[in-house]
Amino acid sequence: MSLAAKNIFVTGGLGFIGSHTVLTLLEHGATVHLIDNLSNSFPRVWDHMKKLAGDKADKMKYTECDINDKEGLTKIFDAETFDCVIHFAGFKAVGESVDKPLEYYRNNFVGTVVLLEVMRAHGLKNVRRVEYKILDRRAGDSVAVWAATETAEKELGWKSKYNVDDMCKHQWAWASKYPQGYETPL
Repeated sequence: MSLAAKNIFVTGGLGFIGSHTVLTLLEHGATVHLIDNLSNSFPRVWDHMKKLAGDKADKMKYTECDINDKEGLTKIFDAETFDCVIHFAGFKAVGESVDKPLEYYRNNFVGTVVLLEVMRAHGLKNVRRVEYKILDRRAGDSVAVWAATETAEKELGWKSKYNVDDMCKHQWAWASKYPQGYETPL
């Protein structure tokens, strides 16, 4: 698929997923303007991205900006016309979200609303709906997966055979083999 002549705006562009997405977009011919507030990334990622992009590095631009900064976003959108926006600037650590619920609400919800307002003000209003279904847990799916075994070893003398990677591989293998849980025909 060619994205030649497409100008794409990416939030969270210096994060793991964002940076890989930006480089893939460049490979397909797009021009990319990425932003990141560096709350969960590092400026050196930008330097690495420029090296990895090689001769396509001039087709990407980075601005340090937070998605809650309406004035900063507006300035970027006033200066350029974007064909598409890909939004990765969300906080994602479950444990931290419990400790800092307001920060997560402000960034993930309010920040997204600010971004959508700026997009709408600049004519980017064709939000593509992503189809999804919310279903009950399938019979046989794990309700919870626990990985810390230190207490069992200390108090019961029991040592686990598998580490977290092994457990994830086994769970994935089971879920792949039985996509409908216990209701999967044999």
